[in-house]
Amino acid sequence: MKKLIKIAGILLGLLLVLIIAVFLLASFLITPDRVRSTVLPMAEKTLNREVSLGDIEISLFSGIVIKDLVVRERDGTENFIAANEVELRYQFWPLFFREVVVDEVRLEGPRIRIVRESDGTFNFSDLLRKDREKEPAAPSEKQRESPPLNLFVSSLAVSEGRLFFLDHAAGSQPPFSYKLEDLSLEVSGLALDLSFPYKVSASLQGAPLMIKGKIDPLKQRGSAEVNLTGLPLTDFSPYFQEKVPGKLKSVRLGLDLKAEGDAKTITSRGSIALDEIDITLDTLEDAPIKEARLALEYDLSADLAASTLKLSRAAFDLNNIPVEASGEVRKYATEPQVDLNLNIPRVELPAILAAVPEGLANDAASLDPSGTVRAEVRLSGPISEPDKMLEKGMIELASVQAGKKNFRPELSGAIDLKGDMLVSRNMRMTMGENLADLKFEAANLFGKQIRIKSAVTSERFAVDPLLKALSAPGAAGKEKPGKAGEKKDREIGPFEIPLKADGKVLVATALYKGLTIRNFDLAYHLEDNILTVEHLKGQVAGGNFSKTARIDLGRKGLDYQAEVSVKAVDANPFVSAFLPKAKDTVFGELFFDLKAHGQGVHPETIKKSLSGQGQMRLLEGRITGAGLAEGLAGFLDLEKLRVLRFSRFKGEYTIDKGRLRVNTDFNGSDLKMQPTGTIGLDGTIDLSLGLRLSPEYAGILGDRGAITQFIKDEQGWARLPLDVGGSLTDPNFSLDTSAVRRQLQEKAGSEVRKKIQEEVLDKISPPDKESSAQEDPARKMLRETLEGILGN
Repeated sequence: MKKLIKIAGILLGLLLVLIIAVFLLASFLITPDRVRSTVLPMAEKTLNREVSLGDIEISLFSGIVIKDLVVRERDGTENFIAANEVELRYQFWPLFFREVVVDEVRLEGPRIRIVRESDGTFNFSDLLRKDREKEPAAPSEKQRESPPLNLFVSSLAVSEGRLFFLDHAAGSQPPFSYKLEDLSLEVSGLALDLSFPYKVSASLQGAPLMIKGKIDPLKQRGSAEVNLTGLPLTDFSPYFQEKVPGKLKSVRLGLDLKAEGDAKTITSRGSIALDEIDITLDTLEDAPIKEARLALEYDLSADLAASTLKLSRAAFDLNNIPVEASGEVRKYATEPQVDLNLNIPRVELPAILAAVPEGLANDAASLDPSGTVRAEVRLSGPISEPDKMLEKGMIELASVQAGKKNFRPELSGAIDLKGDMLVSRNMRMTMGENLADLKFEAANLFGKQIRIKSAVTSERFAVDPLLKALSAPGAAGKEKPGKAGEKKDREIGPFEIPLKADGKVLVATALYKGLTIRNFDLAYHLEDNILTVEHLKGQVAGGNFSKTARIDLGRKGLDYQAEVSVKAVDANPFVSAFLPKAKDTVFGELFFDLKAHGQGVHPETIKKSLSGQGQMRLLEGRITGAGLAEGLAGFLDLEKLRVLRFSRFKGEYTIDKGRLRVNTDFNGSDLKMQPTGTIGLDGTIDLSLGLRLSPEYAGILGDRGAITQFIKDEQGWARLPLDVGGSLTDPNFSLDTSAVRRQLQEKAGSEVRKKIQEEVLDKISPPDKESSAQEDPARKMLRETLEGILGN
């Protein structure tokens, strides 16, 4: 026993001596100068770069410290990698048991410079190529059988790091660059077969970035919590500016999310926010988006093998307008296909207006919209065909109003969407006492020409309150001020309307300016910028009316033609409605037809371009009151003419350059007229009346002047050639003296012929002796001679 103890003591002593000898030998051989002379050539050869080291501190049993490590670029002009200090602290004895126990790995002040050249290569690409060129040797049988080396690092730390990235391939001048500063990394308990935590913090373009989580190398699994605040994305605009449909002036990115996963699946939840969005879209240059905000809260999972992304929940918030989404995205890595449900909860219209760019909202804001909107949409299909992604959807309107105090129509109902179509459902418009049901559908929503069909029906609709509200100042919002020198009557159009529309309006009873219109029926068609009124008809004032029209919206000032027909209507209410100044002046049964053509919507343009023709009849009529009747009565001082009565009035008229040329015939028991001349669209008149008065009226005038004695016909009717000027409401009457002179000449000639007949012809050859078959030659010759002298 003592011998064994003695042997053990000797062996222990020898081992101790050996260890001391090894330590002394290592201390002698492993010196800073020897490490420098050995490591530097190997590093420079491997990296193909100049490498320099500062002070080196070596402790065989505890570790090594290297200061001022520098790896230069290949051309030697810049530093590729530099560090103030690299420190490795390890435990010596575990090495004998094939275990590497590192107490601390510390890297102070690392600085890394990454450069991407214009051809897409990096300043470290040569290192990657060398790694690829080296084919790893197959492990030997001994290596396969030997147990793996265990590695454990108690603490890994990086402090005050900096990464600078310079990109010549981004297409910007000067080359695009960004920097990651104040970089720190903390890892504890790092091992190849254990889960260990990590924490990274840095400043990216001045925005604080924090990442922390765990990594499990054995299970190839990890987790991360990411927090980023206020990253200015415009600093990275060279990478995406071409894909932005406008000019992006500012936007900041914020992240607050968690993620975990392995090689097969990843799950993540959190929020992403874009703040201070300032962008001017190419299609909305007059409505820039300023100080906008888009936020997203989400919960998703990804199947990496199947390239499938499942979205359990996504809540978007655009300037306080919420949008919720759920569903999945398939083949996201190659040909993305979506199957998503979108939902916009009920939201107030003022909130939507507040979220819209100010340039777009100004006009709508003046209409003071109110009410709520809710929407649901299902998208399905490949993202490469966005026009086919809309599977179905719904938009619900509740008490939606817009307008001014006296004009605020209200809409309620729903719009269903399916594919490239939308269809209204239970849509109703309310305005005061007016109620109307609206039905419409639109197809080919994503095509070049949208097709629309619509129908408006109402049992009773009062038009007057609508027109009154529309004509009120500011009814359609604030009028935009015109530019200096700009004419307010500048013609509208041309319009390019990508629609094909068919519609109808049916109103059982419509009230308009005191008229009750029954069975109002309108049908129209719009295609290729041509609006066709196929028919507009109804019953009014005991009769009926109909109209057709064609309007070319594709021409400046528009181009229109119309045909109007009115049959057997009571003239007084009809004329009173459309010519208020002539109220209660025209009575009878009215018929008229008109065909017209013109251009422009402003009075001056209409006067120059309007042309047409038509016919008019008024049966059992009378004209009374101010205007022509009263003016005529006053001019002739004949009280009975204050009411002009006639059994029939008929005539033809043409319209040319803003004036109505008439050729008419009044036929009454006491008065007959054949007015010819022109009436302007502004009410001015230039007419020749061709007035004839009955013997009774002529007798009254005859008692006041001798002139009527010479212009009566054989039946005793007096002919008064009167001209009328002025206007319809204030006419000026005058006697046509040249016509009077002609009438007197005709009267004188008639009297002479009568005397010759009685005193000469009848005595030469009495009428009762003449043969009915043949006139006496002498009498015939004399008669023809006298007619040649005196006229027929």
